[in-house]
Amino acid sequence: MKNTFKLGKTAAALLGVLALTVGGTSALAADNIVTGQTGSTNTTVDIKEPDTDPIDPEVPGNPDPIDPNQKSLTLEHVPTNYNFETNLSNKTYTISSGTVTEDTIDVFNDYSKRKWVVKAQVENDELTKGADKYPVTEFSINGNTLATGTETVVMQNKDLTVAGNTGKITDQVTSVGVKFTDSGDTLKVGDTLTGKINYQLYLVSGAD
Repeated sequence: MKNTFKLGKTAAALLGVLALTVGGTSALAADNIVTGQTGSTNTTVDIKEPDTDPIDPEVPGNPDPIDPNQKSLTLEHVPTNYNFETNLSNKTYTISSGTVTEDTIDVFNDYSKRKWVVKAQVENDELTKGADKYPVTEFSINGNTLATGTETVVMQNKDLTVAGNTGKITDQVTSVGVKFTDSGDTLKVGDTLTGKINYQLYLVSGAD
């Protein structure tokens, strides 16, 4: 003998709702726009600087100015390539101009009164071709001649204002020149010399 169960009206209605919600969004959850009823909120973000320089080298306990640990004073970019061409010469080469790829030196700074400089140096003061070395006697960037054996300032902070000394500060490299020697006359037509210009960003103490 079979037992037959009949659903009441309430149970049948519940199953109908479940059928609508399985595999999709319930029809009961649909949003209905009320025409003409909108609002908006104005939003602003104010960019400010620290009240004091967090890495002022004259404050006891702050990092040494030669090697500061500072995420908000950064050297962002230097030129990718300096390329020169010249004819074969006897022992001495003086090249007054070259081409510059990606020609900017960029520094990011977040504190307007912070003093900083970028210095540059010819690596090992030489150009090379394989094992052969060719001493660089002069390398200039924007008319500044890099001293041999040490670094030379090629960029520094300008006016200590928010407009002039915060955010990304950019100097364009508009001219480069190089002088080097081949005392043994080892170079041939078709040779290519390679070298590198290294840059370092420094925090400056006081008015140095």
